[in-house]
Amino acid sequence: MFTDDKGCAIFYDLADLNILLAIGLTPDEFFHSTVTDNYQNLSSETSTIFKVMQTGQPILNYEQQLTTLNSFSYLSLSSTYPIIEQGRTFGAIEFSKHFYESKQIKYLDNFLGHKLYRDNFYNLSSRRFYNDQCR
Repeated sequence: MFTDDKGCAIFYDLADLNILLAIGLTPDEFFHSTVTDNYQNLSSETSTIFKVMQTGQPILNYEQQLTTLNSFSYLSLSSTYPIIEQGRTFGAIEFSKHFYESKQIKYLDNFLGHKLYRDNFYNLSSRRFYNDQCR
């Protein structure tokens, strides 16, 4: 995931739109809000995205249990890096592996046959990107 300096997702490599919907979010909800808006247990103090933007330091192999607004919960193992240009942090990039319980895997398997979904809500301007639709 890439975020802008407000913590809004501007690119998310999501293999299937239906998985996003299964965890209770539409693409508009996901891309037009901050990452903390989409989880019950994330705040600007606990989010790795916000931490790396505040400190300018990467967070590597960080394990956390995430719970979406509709109570879909999974374990995430992430490495998060600030995106810095000329000394200014203007976003973050996070690489994550998600681990699901066996009952969730069976549920998510229902969506394997659907076509790939990839969407980008970003604009490139002066080598910087931003999401002009984020709250």
